[in-house]
Amino acid sequence: MEISRQGGGVAIIVDAKDEHAQAFYSKYGYEVLPDQQSWPRKMLIAMKVLLAAEQQAF
Repeated sequence: MEISRQGGGVAIIVDAKDEHAQAFYSKYGYEVLPDQQSWPRKMLIAMKVLLAAEQQAF
């Protein structure tokens, strides 16, 4: 998180290799990018979502 604050990152993108991976990432707030029908599917979560979750944890 500190790197995002200093470097200005806005999102994290992952490749979900199958339905199980997609379900795992979805559980944490990742969303499938548009036009992703084949595997791996690119998924994104905004840093503001992660930073909000971090604030709630402390």
